[in-house]
Amino acid sequence: MPNGTTVAGGYGNGNALNQLDNPTTIYVNNDGTLYIADFYNHRIVAWTCGATRGLIVAGTGDPGN
Repeated sequence: MPNGTTVAGGYGNGNALNQLDNPTTIYVNNDGTLYIADFYNHRIVAWTCGATRGLIVAGTGDPGN
């Protein structure tokens, strides 16, 4: 069984890439990329398998109109 890596959490609510604020959905695709819908930060963040840093793939961090 492979070991896991913590990619976000444990630092309280916030908007850094290693912080979430009310995550609502988590999805893992076939290549192991993890996507998290981060509701109050108005973004979707992705971590590729083995990554140590996330990437914002949708949203700007600001609410839309």
